[in-house]
Amino acid sequence: MAIKIRRRGLSSVSHLCVMVLLMGQFIVYLLHHETSAHAYVGKSTKGIRRPQMHGSPSNLRNHPTFPVVRWIKKLHAKGLNYEIAILEESTNAAALVEAEQFYIAYFRSIGLPLLNCTDGGEGSIGYRHADEARRRMSELKSGWRPSPEHIARSSQRWTGSGNPKFGKTISSEQKKLISEANKGRHPSETTRAKMSMSHLGKKRTTPRPPVTDETRTKLSVAAKGRQHRLESRVKMSESRRLVWQRSLACKVAIVERNKRRGEVLRRRIQEKLIAFVATADPTQCTKQGFRKYVSPSHRVLGELVSKLIEDGVFVCIDGHFQLRNA
Repeated sequence: MAIKIRRRGLSSVSHLCVMVLLMGQFIVYLLHHETSAHAYVGKSTKGIRRPQMHGSPSNLRNHPTFPVVRWIKKLHAKGLNYEIAILEESTNAAALVEAEQFYIAYFRSIGLPLLNCTDGGEGSIGYRHADEARRRMSELKSGWRPSPEHIARSSQRWTGSGNPKFGKTISSEQKKLISEANKGRHPSETTRAKMSMSHLGKKRTTPRPPVTDETRTKLSVAAKGRQHRLESRVKMSESRRLVWQRSLACKVAIVERNKRRGEVLRRRIQEKLIAFVATADPTQCTKQGFRKYVSPSHRVLGELVSKLIEDGVFVCIDGHFQLRNA
């Protein structure tokens, strides 16, 4: 098919001027209607048959959630049918991918509301699930764990000749290319934070294999003479400094907490001593009686009693304590 397309003035679908002289097999087409602002860009390796299949009963029945299908059904409800415009023809299927992506990007750039869910080409590039659909998929997958039978079947299927890498070796050139491609690649801080949160609280499900003496020797030989880069040493120093600061802050917090707890405990013991002296027999109001009642250490009890005497709460007469107001 020889197709003449006037691209100048493609500000809307109505401005398209397409003259079809010969029908070919590989085409990029546009579904539209003059009464609708929406349109759909597609590619076909079957000529005009593919765009015609969009309106077939089987396609409308099997894909009811596709935006283009809903659009076609609305046209049918009004007694209308979509029109097909051939945008470009190609001699092979490989060129259709780039052509379809070009027209989708172009029409979107001029503000035409396309019914395409993706950016065109093969696969689902550019497709994004709706928030509600993503939420439902998340709920279905939440808490799901493969059964032991499923794990065993998967392991058996990918073991030995079932593995696509079985019997294949990576050449030195390929290893070098892979190494060069991965050099300098570091996950962003956001990605690292997400990875850290995803592993938070998780425990290893399989025991760590023991390190043999041979492995220890290899690790020792590999580490001998190796020096960290200046950047790595600075990071390690900063990390140790932060750990030390956190440890110091933790120790200070523990000391402050114990101090507060000690003050609360002393205040409670003083209240008990005052209540004991106010209600007990005067002959029992001695240090020996205090130790039987509150049972603190001798040093703490002596300090508390001396403090109460200094504050004028207790008076001591012949080794017996009583309230000053009594």
